[in-house]
Amino acid sequence: MEISRVRLAKERIGSGRFLALYSLALFSLALSIGACGGGGSSKRGVVSGPNPPPIPTGLAAQGMTSEILITWNPVGGATSYNLYWSNAAGVTPAAGSPILGAVSPYLHATLSNGTTYYYVVTASDGTLESAASPEALALPLDPPSGVSAAAGDTEITITWSPVTGATGYDLYWSNTQGVTPGTGNSIPGVASGLSHSGLLNGVIYYYVVTATNSVGGGTESVESAETFSTPSAMQGILDPSFGGGQGWIVHGDAAGGGYSDWGRALALDAMGRIVVAGYSYNSNLDQDMVLWRFDDTGAIDTSFGAGGVAIHHDAAGGNADDAATHMVLDAMGRIVVTGSSWNSTPDFDTVIWRYDTNGILDTSFGGRGWVVHDDAGGGGGTDRGEAVAIDSQGRILVTGFSLASPSEVDMVIWRYESNGDLDLSFGSAGVVTHNSAAGGGGIDVGFSILVDSADRICVGGASSTTPFPNSADMAIWRYDSSGNLDLGFGLGGYVVHGNAAGGNMDDIARDVVVDATGRILTTGYSWSSAGDMEMVIWAYDSTGNLDASFGSSGVVLHGNAAGGNLDDFGNAITLTGSGNILVTGDSRGPGADQDMVIWCYDATGNLEPLFASGGIFVHDSAAGGMDDDVGSDITMDAMGRIVVCGFSMTSSAPGSADLVIWRLR
Repeated sequence: MEISRVRLAKERIGSGRFLALYSLALFSLALSIGACGGGGSSKRGVVSGPNPPPIPTGLAAQGMTSEILITWNPVGGATSYNLYWSNAAGVTPAAGSPILGAVSPYLHATLSNGTTYYYVVTASDGTLESAASPEALALPLDPPSGVSAAAGDTEITITWSPVTGATGYDLYWSNTQGVTPGTGNSIPGVASGLSHSGLLNGVIYYYVVTATNSVGGGTESVESAETFSTPSAMQGILDPSFGGGQGWIVHGDAAGGGYSDWGRALALDAMGRIVVAGYSYNSNLDQDMVLWRFDDTGAIDTSFGAGGVAIHHDAAGGNADDAATHMVLDAMGRIVVTGSSWNSTPDFDTVIWRYDTNGILDTSFGGRGWVVHDDAGGGGGTDRGEAVAIDSQGRILVTGFSLASPSEVDMVIWRYESNGDLDLSFGSAGVVTHNSAAGGGGIDVGFSILVDSADRICVGGASSTTPFPNSADMAIWRYDSSGNLDLGFGLGGYVVHGNAAGGNMDDIARDVVVDATGRILTTGYSWSSAGDMEMVIWAYDSTGNLDASFGSSGVVLHGNAAGGNLDDFGNAITLTGSGNILVTGDSRGPGADQDMVIWCYDATGNLEPLFASGGIFVHDSAAGGMDDDVGSDITMDAMGRIVVCGFSMTSSAPGSADLVIWRLR
């Protein structure tokens, strides 16, 4: 018996199933020995006459990952067995690849996952060989990849990428790190997106996933990489495990100008590190585009870029301002940033930068790590990228605006291939523009973009109701994957909404998400009848109708979060695992300065009373300047904690600000 192979097989398929297979093989061996004469008979295992041994029975093949375990029943008179295999059905000793002197159970290793293997076995007495057994087959599988766990209130949602050849998946979980199929609790026959519910908040849960199919004797891959998460009923309090106990961190002077650093967008990488994009003033008091990366405790990650910071200047050749406005991570963990850069005309151009996971410009993108686009609207003026998304094919989409004439600005969507070339199959040579969603022929701007599960492109922004520079309505556009307006949405592919707060002036959408029911939720602000701004959430169904079950006829308004009875702005929106809606932005307090705010609503548009103070968290003076604090972007981490980036005014210089990251639990 080949002990190392047996031990490996036992580890791969789990001790329970291995013992069952192995006991069956030994039991069959005992029966065959008895049939040939037991009790120490000298005739045991000897074949007399010219007849070959009997054909082996019970051939079975069970797939794993890169390996297949083959077993068969021993037969009397056999002194050895020969195994033959092929990638084509109908394998024979003449046509198959031989494995001579094989012993059951036999572990056939170093195989190609996703390929079916076929086997027969013969018995030999050293002189004669039996005919081949009936054929068995198996299909080894890759383990699932991309496994992640997102926490909610008493639940965790586990997702993973599909595996070629798999027809099902089994989940194993434990409260102890190092879970395996042999040690974990099993949830068989699951699909990606499983919601593991009824859990204890504050307890860490560990998960692995295996891929399965029923080919031959069935297959179960080895387990995936482990993931974990901790369900939590969000309390809306600063997390003392972040920032040395205070729950926030501050970072300033990235570009060396001794002035402002602004965080505009954030993302969490596969290791839970926090990546922030924004800008910092250099010694010429120009803005440089900046990326920062921090570890899970809030400490700057010095392995990234230069001391934790990556800086870029002069993308468009004007030797002035470069600024990031939004960022996403692609499937390879690369950092894709959009924003603008001053050119030599002079005006702004839209820029897309791409960095690798070490904070180095990725020169496979656009030949130098960035691409620039100008004059999408044809007016010979400013173009600015405001938000970026990546579709299911890895293509990069950016929305923003471009000057079309002295009195007209168009909403723009650019789409690029992964190598940085404009995707000429999209819109008009890679660009889509739209003007006059609200019918005014003035300013149309895209501030946020997403790609939904049907690969439709959704843009949130604003459209002026009358020519520049008068008031605007909130606008949402939806396009198909080719860049055509989706005529099944709203009136001709877009919806507008004005006067949400009763002031009959500007209504602006700043960020947009799609929830599990397909509703489109967007946040921003609306001018009120009292002459100040109110934070707004609009909810539309998938056809472009306001959701009457949400808030007041599809709209939620909130003012005076910080107690100053002045302006409130919604800048970014995200969803929790349990379906709650989180918005960050700012509100003017009694001193007329802006405070960072997080609002928490349930799915129907009611403030969550147990979150912070009546559903609202407010924070001021993170950087010590006793002035403006603003939340620019918001997300949830794998532990169910809330992470917000933005900026806070400092006391070091008038008008100076530092990047801030807040984390709440």
